[in-house]
Amino acid sequence: MAKYQISPAPAWLSALLALLMLAILVPAAQALPSIAEGSLASITVSASGNDGNYRSIQEAIDAAAPGSRIDVGSGIYFENLIVDRRVSLFGSGSTVIDGQQKGSAVTITADGVLVEGFAIRNSSLSTAALREPGGIRLQSNDNTIRNNTITDNWNGIVLISSHENIICNNSLAGGQEAIDLRSSHNNTICHNRIVNAEDGILLQDSRYNSMSSNTILDCSDDGLICINGSHNIIEGNKALRSGWHGLELFFSDNNTMINNEASGCKVCNIFIVGSDTNRISGNLALSCEMCGIWCMRSRHNLISGNAASRNNYSGIRLDESEGNTVAFNEACSNRVAGIEALSSNGNSFYGNNLTGNLLYPAYDDGENRWGDPERPNRYSDFDEPSEGCFAKHQSGICDQIYLIEGSKNTDSYPGAK
Repeated sequence: MAKYQISPAPAWLSALLALLMLAILVPAAQALPSIAEGSLASITVSASGNDGNYRSIQEAIDAAAPGSRIDVGSGIYFENLIVDRRVSLFGSGSTVIDGQQKGSAVTITADGVLVEGFAIRNSSLSTAALREPGGIRLQSNDNTIRNNTITDNWNGIVLISSHENIICNNSLAGGQEAIDLRSSHNNTICHNRIVNAEDGILLQDSRYNSMSSNTILDCSDDGLICINGSHNIIEGNKALRSGWHGLELFFSDNNTMINNEASGCKVCNIFIVGSDTNRISGNLALSCEMCGIWCMRSRHNLISGNAASRNNYSGIRLDESEGNTVAFNEACSNRVAGIEALSSNGNSFYGNNLTGNLLYPAYDDGENRWGDPERPNRYSDFDEPSEGCFAKHQSGICDQIYLIEGSKNTDSYPGAK
């Protein structure tokens, strides 16, 4: 039988066929809708049912494709939402979600959810079956919660093992913890206003979070407390008139607490207990009923550049603490002392202004280092010869050694006027 051999097509014919295929396929591909670039239609919810796709927010969530926007009209929605897909929920500003005392009002289990413009209220109490419910409870990552009003809940916003979220510009009132982070890392908590909670912000077993520019007023316990946390940044917050402490580090290491105002609190404005290697700098700790800054059983902290004045007891107090550096603070006009060191050893004190305290500038019953020739402490204005400071040998340094109250500690370089 004869065999047929098919010769390959000429090169010019192959090139022509390829051009024809491109001419057909490219326009067709361009005509197809792009999922990445296209936008999903907005879903609307109306409490009256007259001008929306749904009357229930949960129904809208259940029907939504990932990435959908859900606009919720004004009205009161008695629901306990489960947000289990990536959606953006927008309230009108007068949209209320009422949790009916049946658990959290909003529980978010999906990543990448946005909640904005709602009033959220009336979550249930914590029970054995449901620990730590909240107005909003986050159990996922990369969510944004902003511009909401959250009131009358067991907790306001709760994060449970929830990371890289943004919680900003919300107003929260009442409850146990207004914002509660548990084993949650790399979150941003900023520009929130919190009033009349038990604790304003609680971090527990949480790391690398940023707490900035929050206003925390009239909490019955603490304004902001960090328990067993590390590498958190607490910056530019106001914690005023707390029943116990304004800002507290409790067995928490390697945190940064800078440029905050913690004033008018009952026990102390800034409390550091069992906490090591933290930086406490540039804070205002004024007008507390006891101490401005109180460091207890803590080591190797830097306490610098703070204003701890006009407190009813001491400006800065150390109890059973070692190896801390207390420098360049304004601890003035306190009723007892500028700085007290009780049962504390190996600490360094230099560059502090300790003038105008009622009982004594400094008190120390341990073994610590006071003063530095380049960075002297100021114990008095030394504006009278009778105060015994003459700076003949070194400008700005008294020739006489200054005796620290409470022990045999002395400062060889007390600052002159």
